[in-house]
Amino acid sequence: MKFKSLVVCETCLVDGRTNALSFINILEEINLTTVPAMIHKVNVIAMLGQDFPGENPMIPLDIVVTLDGEQILSQPITVDFKGRQDTRFILEINGVPLKAGGLLKFSVNQNGKEMLEYVVKVHMQDQLVNRPQ
Repeated sequence: MKFKSLVVCETCLVDGRTNALSFINILEEINLTTVPAMIHKVNVIAMLGQDFPGENPMIPLDIVVTLDGEQILSQPITVDFKGRQDTRFILEINGVPLKAGGLLKFSVNQNGKEMLEYVVKVHMQDQLVNRPQ
């Protein structure tokens, strides 16, 4: 199996007519003023391929989210190629808790081995902001 790409965003849209996929608010950095905090909605999208189209493998994977190496959540999924060479999956997570700043990592694991990763920097910001009067 080929692990092509991984994107994490707030929202994604799939066009019903063309099957085109649009990402809205791709997560690159998160700025927090207080902790604990919650990212209310996150979509994890992975693009996968297989070497032999026409086969119909059911591939078990795990989506793991960590903050500075500490696991926040793990979600098993099964990917079905349905006879196609390429496929994608979209996992919507309703709530990712953050208790500090650091590196928030989303990974796709197969048999305990990390195959894809996407890292978001989480920054703590001062609560007081100097604004011109």
